[in-house]
Amino acid sequence: MTTSNTRRNGAPLSPYRVIEVADEKGVYCGKLLAELGADIVKVEKPGGDETRSVPPFAGDDPHPDKGFFFLYYNRHKRGITLNLECRDGQEIFKRLVRDADAVVESLPPGHLDSLGIGYSALAEANPSLVMTSITGFGQSGPYRDFKTTELISFAMGAMFQCGEPSRPPSVSPILMALHNTALHAALATLIALRHRSVTGEGQHVDIAIHDVSATSIGEGMATRWLNFQEIVTRHGSQHTTAPAAIYPCKDGHAYVVGGLVPGNAPGSWPSFVEWIGSPEVLTEPVWEDPNFRRQNVDVMNPYIIEHTMKYTKAELYSEGQATHFPIAPVQTPADFINSPQTKARGFFVEGDHPVVGKQSYPGPPYKLAVPWEALERPAPLIGQHNAEVYCGELGLSSAELCALSASGVI
Repeated sequence: MTTSNTRRNGAPLSPYRVIEVADEKGVYCGKLLAELGADIVKVEKPGGDETRSVPPFAGDDPHPDKGFFFLYYNRHKRGITLNLECRDGQEIFKRLVRDADAVVESLPPGHLDSLGIGYSALAEANPSLVMTSITGFGQSGPYRDFKTTELISFAMGAMFQCGEPSRPPSVSPILMALHNTALHAALATLIALRHRSVTGEGQHVDIAIHDVSATSIGEGMATRWLNFQEIVTRHGSQHTTAPAAIYPCKDGHAYVVGGLVPGNAPGSWPSFVEWIGSPEVLTEPVWEDPNFRRQNVDVMNPYIIEHTMKYTKAELYSEGQATHFPIAPVQTPADFINSPQTKARGFFVEGDHPVVGKQSYPGPPYKLAVPWEALERPAPLIGQHNAEVYCGELGLSSAELCALSASGVI
């Protein structure tokens, strides 16, 4: 473990320093560790990382310090620039890693090895080092050197089960594959650090987005095929239980579930039919069979839609609470942000950036019982902490720093 004046007093990961060399595949992993107090030193190439060009931008100005993708995913990190493709840069990187606890990187497999700064070389100087490598298909296998994107990773994982059964599979509107991978990478890094605390041994952690995406299909697809050679078809918003789907209402949509409870108790099928106005066709005994309902949703849904269209999302949510039916509004981003639950949890936090000013960001999705002294740090400007790290911590002089900058090393 290392010590630094950048640590947060009492933070769970405050003893640890992590060097991050990551694009969009690994940047969230570093953010997760930073939020828990780890000192994340983000290494960008001279001139800045490519993710600085990802829109949207504050004020619609495509400035490298105004992209919200970069601003969000790099909060709490320190930032330095370093050219890893040259010998001087590689030697400086080795010095950086010598006193680090972990490296998180998402470069192509074997690239760091080709530069002489792969895990084997770094572990010679720092045997307790944990290196977490995040790639599309891992460090081995026939797809090892294939490039990937969020769309490719999602298509080769969970996409087949998303969308309506009569239409092609649909894409995810969010970075689902990359986020899930980052979560697994952060967890695996912590496990490796825990292992090191017991054995003193470092290790190379290999995280493949393709493997993580495969875990997302879970029982619904993988287990069915492995055991029964059965391909599970898409069912859109309609759950295997029926009715359990997204229905329109006055001001949007709501997810409505009915008939889960057997018999005539609140939440049962008879009580659901009564709630939607007792359409005569749905009162026939055959409709109490969940399998029959699932096979005849086209007959059932018009009556449900006629009823849900009488309400707003908020009214449907209240109806669900009163009638014991699971009903949830399909929230827009504005609905979520203005939700009293979101506000009560203090989910969004405000940050002050030297270029874009005060902005709000999603905070950590957890609340720990033991608080710590938070060190709020906005996403770094390009090379903002060069002097702090290179001169203050590695011992370079100002003249050496200027010479390295002039020669394109930093």
